[in-house]
Order: sequence, then structure tokens, then C-alpha cells
Amino acid sequence: ACLLRGGLEWERFDFVRSDDALIPRDFNQWSMFLALDFRFSRKDMIRLQTRPGAYLENAKPDGRDINSPMALAYTRVVSNDLQWSLGMSINHWRNHPYTGGGGLRWRINDRWRLKMMLPEPQVEYKVRNGLNVFVGGDFRGDSFRMSENFGSKRGRPDLDNALVDYQELRAKVGFSWHILPLLEFNMATGYVVDRAFYYHNNGLKLTSEPSPYINVAFQWLFEVNKPLEEPSGAEIKQFDTPNLERVLPNVPKIFSK
Repeated sequence: ACLLRGGLEWERFDFVRSDDALIPRDFNQWSMFLALDFRFSRKDMIRLQTRPGAYLENAKPDGRDINSPMALAYTRVVSNDLQWSLGMSINHWRNHPYTGGGGLRWRINDRWRLKMMLPEPQVEYKVRNGLNVFVGGDFRGDSFRMSENFGSKRGRPDLDNALVDYQELRAKVGFSWHILPLLEFNMATGYVVDRAFYYHNNGLKLTSEPSPYINVAFQWLFEVNKPLEEPSGAEIKQFDTPNLERVLPNVPKIFSK
């Protein structure tokens, strides 16, 4: 079976800092999400995905801000309770263009699930049908291009149009509530234990102090056609794949501020 996935994404990071700081005011991402899932048996699936779009420091994109990170992943369903994945992310803007990873998902029993799948590994407990609580981590980041005069305004012209790897490492607790079969509400709170800006072509890394955060999200899915046959397994009705495009490897500390 083949499944084509598609959509539009917008993400924005805002930072409070002084006007002369080498940290940007914001990062913006406008992109498409395109993925092809090829399931060649009931236990094996391959996913190929890409997110072409603009990844930039300000809100005025041009041709230099266009990038197309890609990921390839393989998922193996060992049983209805256990599956594992391996994958590779390809992003030529990143300091490490090729990054590997993976994870596993294990339903220990009817209440407990171990979801060690990047970028959000977590332990999940089922309170009742439709309501789960969890504790875990959140590894997120991406690569962005700075504006053409970002460095010149700060006495660092070498940072004009520079590429920067941005990453966050979070510890969190939260809950997930399935309001309707295709409508989900998620809330999480925790601590950003590490935040880094790495201008890898310029040998400059900036870090910030840990800080608390809260995240609230709604997810609304649309079912175009109902499946002719319900897949086996009460809980695992789809393959999980690691979202490696948003995972950045830890970068060496060169300079901190």
C-alpha cells in the first residue's frame, strides 16, 4: 500500500534580547510537508519525506532562503505491541548534513507505553480512554539563513547571510486528550534545559540560560476515505517514524554568552 501525505507548515521562534545581540529577534519557517509511505508488508514500511520552503531570520524571504531538508526512514512492526524505526536526515544547510537516528515504541501493557521515538521520546500512561499523561523530552531545531545585513548592523559583517543551526532540548510533562476521534488537544510544560545558536561557517556558538515553557496545541485530522479493512491491533493502527529533520546533533561549545 502507498500513502501520500501533504500539508502546509508555519513555525516561528521569538527571542527577547538587546538590539545589538548576535541572537536574532525571530526565526520563521514557511514550508510544505510532502511524504510518501510505502508499506510493502503488514510489518514493514519505508517513508520518504521532504519539507521544501523558506527558513529565514526575518519575514522577507528571497531565493537564498529556500531549502529542502529530506528524511528517509524504515519502520518494522515486530508485533501489535512493539515496533522500531531507523532513519536518516539530509540537510545541506546543517553543520552535519547527514544525521542518523531512530527509536522504538513499546506498549508494555494496557496502561503504559514507552515511546522512545525522536524527536519526542516519552513514557505515556493511559488514565482512561482518550486521556493520556506523559513525561519525556523534546529535541527540536532547524537550520536558518540570516538576513543580508544582520551582521553589518552589529559589527560582524561575516554574519551577513550566514547559516545558523538552532536547537532546543526540553524536559516536559503533560497530557493528551482525544476530544473526538480526529480532534486532539495537547498541553505540556517543562524546562528548556539547553538552547544554542551555532553559526557553523563562522565558528560562533551562543547559548542561553535554562528557562520554563508551556506548549498548547490542537490537532485536527481529516479522513478523506474510510479504510475498507480495519488494521489489526487495538492500539497501534499506524506506523510511527522518527521525524529526524528537526533533530540536530549536539554541537561543540566554541563560544558562549
